[in-house]
Amino acid sequence: MRRRDSRGARPTPALTEQRHRPREQEARQKSWRRKALEIWGSFIITTRAPKDAILEMYLNDMTLGQRGSFGIVGVPEAARLFFGKDVSNVTLAEAATIAGVFQSPSALSPFNNPARCKERRNVVLQSMVDAGYVPGPSG
Repeated sequence: MRRRDSRGARPTPALTEQRHRPREQEARQKSWRRKALEIWGSFIITTRAPKDAILEMYLNDMTLGQRGSFGIVGVPEAARLFFGKDVSNVTLAEAATIAGVFQSPSALSPFNNPARCKERRNVVLQSMVDAGYVPGPSG
């Protein structure tokens, strides 16, 4: 069992644990056996795949909301549905929008709540500036 942080919240699992996590009904069953299998699968993934490949698997498998009855799964599909573009052609602001949706896909969807989505995009962009990944507006 994971320790709680200073706020009492449990930390989220590592990307490999999330990627390997069983779906639907299996995920609801909390058992030591399931957790051991999840950890073993994560170990196999991390020993056989480079970190970039693990991140790509995760980004292509993450659910990023819904459009009607259609689930948006993966960054490439989000780019196509949100902006009508191939993922290789999105701008920095559009990429930040997709990254912002990860936090809460239904609440931050550009379809359901464009204002909150834009606010979150701006937070992501500012975080990138603060971390030195992109230059600020003045330079």
